[in-house]
Amino acid sequence: PIAYGYVIAPRYRSYCRPIPVVLVRELGPPPPGYRYYLFNGDVVLVDDGYRVQDFIHLDINIGL
Repeated sequence: PIAYGYVIAPRYRSYCRPIPVVLVRELGPPPPGYRYYLFNGDVVLVDDGYRVQDFIHLDINIGL
């Protein structure tokens, strides 16, 4: 599970995906030197060293 201070290892960084633009609009731009990614079902805010500074767990329920 993701946690504050967790460093995403180089071998897992290819799984980091940019978040949708609409979500960036909702969250606001990340501070300089940081970026948002979707990683392992979470929105993560990481620094240049891929250290998790903040995260939002997404629980997606698709049903009728």
